[in-house]
Amino acid sequence: MVVPTGLVQNSSMAKNVIFVGCGKVATPAATILLQQGIQVHGVKRDATTLPDFMEKSSADVADPASLGFLKHSDADTIVYSLAAGGFDEASYTKAYITGLKNTVSAFNPDRVKRLIFVSSTAVYHQQDASIVDENSATRPQRFNGRIMLDAEKIALDTRIGTALRFSGIYGPGRNRLIERVKTGNCTPENSASYTNRIHTQDCSAALAHLIMQPELPPVIIGSDSEPAKSTDVESFIARQLGVQKQYADSTSTVRRIAGSKQCCNRLLLDTGFVFSYPGYKDGYKELVKNYGAKKQK
Repeated sequence: MVVPTGLVQNSSMAKNVIFVGCGKVATPAATILLQQGIQVHGVKRDATTLPDFMEKSSADVADPASLGFLKHSDADTIVYSLAAGGFDEASYTKAYITGLKNTVSAFNPDRVKRLIFVSSTAVYHQQDASIVDENSATRPQRFNGRIMLDAEKIALDTRIGTALRFSGIYGPGRNRLIERVKTGNCTPENSASYTNRIHTQDCSAALAHLIMQPELPPVIIGSDSEPAKSTDVESFIARQLGVQKQYADSTSTVRRIAGSKQCCNRLLLDTGFVFSYPGYKDGYKELVKNYGAKKQK
């Protein structure tokens, strides 16, 4: 996909934001916005699970009729931050193609000035540990990357859209990598690929930060400042756990790791965003400590 040039303008700072899909990243972002005096509205299939501080609506993005309230909303910003119901092509198509099309058709284009689509660095195909930025080629081979790229085009074609490409999200409650290291399922040293990540707290903070910017590029990468080989991350976690690394077979590793690239976050940093966890050591040191404390209880 060719990324449009220029900036997506917003005549003033967001005043009323709707999060279509309001989960573990969007809800904390909404909290930050509320503290800045911005109205927030969360949309989920079951909105009763959302906190009471926000306006909320129950809707299924696959059902256009359930999104009818968007046409009458005073929102100036729509954030589409849905999570697919499963890791398969049908679930991704329903969430990111059908759902986004229905949302774009439902909102009032005379009121909405900005659409932010929460995307993924899975749109990149690079395997050679090269540095990628917002202008790098995107020719994803896996279904998830292809579908996310198609969804980005839907957002960008509105002429008010920005695609925010988050890399691997980690943080409290996301202990899969820690469990792998502890159970001796580490990546073989000869299969090491570069990986990219962002702490969930920085995800939410970056999303809120970008919503409040007067202008945005069409595409922006949300990743921390330290791309690293998977083996280096696992070695650090092993040291924090006080265990020796043991290795998985190479076949399972090929299935687990997709690509090898280093995501450049310069554009995000240039907006003035400051990371709480700029590198994996900052985040995983805290996570492993808390993981051990919970296991002792």
